[in-house]
Amino acid sequence: MEKKYKFQDEAFSFQERAKDLVDQMTIEEAASQMLFEAAKIERLGVQAFNWWNEALHGAARSGMATVFPQSNESITCDWSSDVVLFRSSGPPM
Repeated sequence: MEKKYKFQDEAFSFQERAKDLVDQMTIEEAASQMLFEAAKIERLGVQAFNWWNEALHGAARSGMATVFPQSNESITCDWSSDVVLFRSSGPPM
C-alpha cells in the first residue's frame, strides 16, 4: 500500500501517527470509530473493525478466549475487602 499519510509511516511514533489519523478524519468519521462496530473509512484506508470486548468475564469476544463465570460480578461490585476476600476464598478455616 502506498503511504500517503503520516499515520501510515512507521518511522513516526505511535502518538504522532494516531494524532495524524484523527486529524485527517471528519467529525462524522471520528464519531463512527467510537462505536464497537467501527466503520470503514475508505479514503484513509481504515478497515471496518469490531473491537467490542470486556474483561469482567474474561477476554470474551476474541475467538479463543478466557471466560470467567458470571458470578464474578458480585465480587467486582463490592468495595468491602472483607466481603471480597470471603467471596473469593470462602470462610476462614
